[in-house]
Amino acid sequence: MAVARSVAGEGLPRESSADGGGFVLDEVEVSGFMRYVDRQSLRLEHQFTVITGKTGAGKTSLLDAITFALYGRTTRTELSGVTLENICQSGGHVRLAFRQHGRPFAVKRGRDGKGHSYLEVWQGEHKLQGHIRELEAGLGNVVGLDYEGFRNSTFVRQEEMRGLGSSTGAVRLAVFSKLFRLETFDRAQEVAAERFREADLAVKQKEQEIATRLENQEKLPKLRESLELSDRALTIAREGLSKLTATMERDEARRQELEAGHEAFVARRAAAEEAAKRAKTLAARITQAREQSVEAAGLRERAAELEKETEGLEVLEREVESLRDLQTQAQLSEQRLENVGRQRHSLEEQHSRQVNRFSKALFDLESRIAQVGGVLPIEQAFDLLREEGRLEERLARIEKELRWLADRPEILRELEGERDAAGEGLAHVREAAQGIHADSFLVSEIATQLGRTKEDLKREDEGHHAKMVELDLETAAVQRELSVLGFTGERRERLKALRSSIPALRGKREELERLRRRIQEAGDATKVLEELERGRTEAEATLKAALEELSGLEGTDRAFTEVKRALEIAHREATAKAQEVGSLEGGIERLRLQIADLEKDAERIDEARKERDSLLARREVLSVLKDQVFHKKGLTMYAIHSLLPALAREASENLSELTDGRFDSVRLETYEEGKGHGVRIGVRGVDGQWHDVAEFSGGERTQINAALRFAIAKELASMPQVGRSYGRMRTLFIDEGELGSLDTEGSRELFVQKLFGMGRFFERVVLITHLAEVAERFEGRVRVEMTADGRSRITDS
Repeated sequence: MAVARSVAGEGLPRESSADGGGFVLDEVEVSGFMRYVDRQSLRLEHQFTVITGKTGAGKTSLLDAITFALYGRTTRTELSGVTLENICQSGGHVRLAFRQHGRPFAVKRGRDGKGHSYLEVWQGEHKLQGHIRELEAGLGNVVGLDYEGFRNSTFVRQEEMRGLGSSTGAVRLAVFSKLFRLETFDRAQEVAAERFREADLAVKQKEQEIATRLENQEKLPKLRESLELSDRALTIAREGLSKLTATMERDEARRQELEAGHEAFVARRAAAEEAAKRAKTLAARITQAREQSVEAAGLRERAAELEKETEGLEVLEREVESLRDLQTQAQLSEQRLENVGRQRHSLEEQHSRQVNRFSKALFDLESRIAQVGGVLPIEQAFDLLREEGRLEERLARIEKELRWLADRPEILRELEGERDAAGEGLAHVREAAQGIHADSFLVSEIATQLGRTKEDLKREDEGHHAKMVELDLETAAVQRELSVLGFTGERRERLKALRSSIPALRGKREELERLRRRIQEAGDATKVLEELERGRTEAEATLKAALEELSGLEGTDRAFTEVKRALEIAHREATAKAQEVGSLEGGIERLRLQIADLEKDAERIDEARKERDSLLARREVLSVLKDQVFHKKGLTMYAIHSLLPALAREASENLSELTDGRFDSVRLETYEEGKGHGVRIGVRGVDGQWHDVAEFSGGERTQINAALRFAIAKELASMPQVGRSYGRMRTLFIDEGELGSLDTEGSRELFVQKLFGMGRFFERVVLITHLAEVAERFEGRVRVEMTADGRSRITDS
């Protein structure tokens, strides 16, 4: 371990990464993780890579992606209220490709489309099988570090570098303890304290046990005396139980002798009781039968009266049914007659409205024709226009013929006469056509509408007349139906009277039926009375014989009862005595066991005293571990104190390189102040004096912090594999590194050169910074940008 190596005086070895040992990261793929919504890939193909980008672009989120894939944890999830669902979307994942001792591995962790977590691990091309916990355990064995150990060995974060340069020594001590996993000693101190409390409680319990056993030893004399008294009481109780048993055997023999006579007595008594009960029952039934005979005579008389009163009920019911049918048919006919009347009234109203509408339309059309009087109708106008065209065409033809036949005078006279006649006809036509204008077309249309309206009015009158004839015929038919039915007012009153009287008659008829059933159920009372009298006589004879036999068995039964009662008393007394014997026997056994146990307590007391002495020794050892070894003043401070010299030498060398020899000495020492502990960091200034790191400027303090952190990273990388607390890391991430606080470009150049020097110990060195000007010095250059919609994106620089 680092502590043992430093105590032995060994320096920090310079190991080469060429041995292939340790964790080497090759690729990080993110999708749906934090602000990396789209799939992005970071390939580490060079030994030295710089990741640049503006603050908040998502550079540090790549470190969270690495620990999420390996351990399912990030610095974000350590915050209150932040869960994995907040940083990894449904369908999102992180995939790592890395080498451990030269063997290729890959791990993919994420959440599927339903939001369920999953973990996949490959060794080469072989996919490992198992549940998430099983795969996590196997992955931990491959990496060789738990979450805290991996973070401390792989990531150099700016908050840790600031912590080393803090003005509070306690904060510096906390940083050293965290980086070198010395909090194990704190947990050991807690375990020792818990074990001490357990041992102290065990000592107290054992002392209480010893005291209790000594106290019980004083009870032995009284217990032996109680045992002697109990033995005497048990002897007396057993004698009493023996006497009671003998008495019970004698009484049981006597009871068996008398049992046959007792059973005969019980049987005859039961027979006598049954005969008396039967005689009493028959006497009651005889009285009831006589009463029913009198009642039956009255029922028959009332039934005869009701039968006479309801004699014509069926005839009246048939008459009511017939009158009801006539009434129903008459009501239907009357409803039809009312419907026909309503149809006539509706038809008259509709016809009146139609006639009024057509009459108004005729009046309007005739009025419009009167307004355009003297205008030629359209047919005459078309005839005049056609005649005018024909005459004009004829005159044009005659003029052509006159020109063509100018040398034929005999024909010209005839043509000229024909021309004059056509000219006169054209003049008359044109004079008549002067009366043609736009109203000629209107008059014709109005005339057409007038004719159609008259036709509509005629059809309405004819249709109305036909429908009225149909309704008159239907009215006459319904009236004839009513006359044929003959449901007059007299019949209506007869139906009403019958409906009023028949319910009373039906009630009497129902009463008559009930009386007939009761008479039938009563039967012939004379025969029933004879049978009942004969039964009562037989029951009384049986009762008399049974009573005579009982009088001879009463003495035997009384003797049996007395013996049985004495036997029951003896049995109760014997049971109580047996319980007493059992109780005494149990008490005696318990006393003997208790006495035997107390007699052995002397040996147990000696054993308990030896166990108490062993527990006292264990408690003393745990007290030393709790208060001295694992205490803050113990191993924790010893381990820190042992680490500091080697770290100081390496940090001094680093600081000289980072400041170009301006500062070359770092001193680390522990101190105690009251109940507090801390680490002092001193640096020899240009004045040759030692100063606390907090006294230097921001840039100088950054160089001192970097010198210390590089020394610690080298020490952690050089440690052999020890469980999951320490493991060889061949990948180093420097998050920001506070380059912005370095005063000059030369200072930054020295920082980068020192970072390149870390390549002797790491196969992958990655610097994360927002300063783009340092990127040109690195083989691999990557840029992280934030898109307009707030998504992180990885691009080549």
